Amino acid sequence: MNKKGNFFGDNALGIFIAVISLIALGFGAAMVYKAITAGEFELSQKNIDLLEKKSESIKSGQETKITIQEPCDGRSEECKWYIRAWGANTRDKPSRCIGSCVCICPKDDFNCESSERSVCRKFNFDEIKISSKMSMRTAKPLSEAPLRPIDPTSPDFQRIIGVECPFVILDKPLIELNVARDGESLLFSGECTECILDELEGKLCA
Repeated sequence: MNKKGNFFGDNALGIFIAVISLIALGFGAAMVYKAITAGEFELSQKNIDLLEKKSESIKSGQETKITIQEPCDGRSEECKWYIRAWGANTRDKPSRCIGSCVCICPKDDFNCESSERSVCRKFNFDEIKISSKMSMRTAKPLSEAPLRPIDPTSPDFQRIIGVECPFVILDKPLIELNVARDGESLLFSGECTECILDELEGKLCA
């Protein structure tokens, strides 16, 4: 009888320890993820600070270049961030954007609506635009092009087309942007000849 009691007692203890271990492991993983995302958010804030400072330092008719750091810092291929911008009179912009604003957003918040995942800042300009030149492999005219590249070894492959997108993909450790000012209008521009556009991104490009 005692042996049976000890058996159940030992099993219960083992199960209890296993449950506690799983909880601790899950908590540890959550803390690591929180630390990583907090680091990405902090770096995005620094990038916004740099963009704002550089934009305010140039006069109308001038342009300059600025180098910013990718928030992911090369940690994961799945980690993807964007710079997006909207003018004061643009309708389709994040609800928290008042006036003209610039946002740095992760892939899982492409519309920059989350104040916990994305960084947005009001810029004191009447108009702000952002654009980047991309290359997309396609076998059809642009109006019928698939929103993902085609394997260049495929028999369907014909050419590489250029598209222009209203965002900049932060796909490298260091990204160079061109900043140009015309009166109270600001233009950020970049280039990414090897970017792969997914369906969501491709819909915004022309």
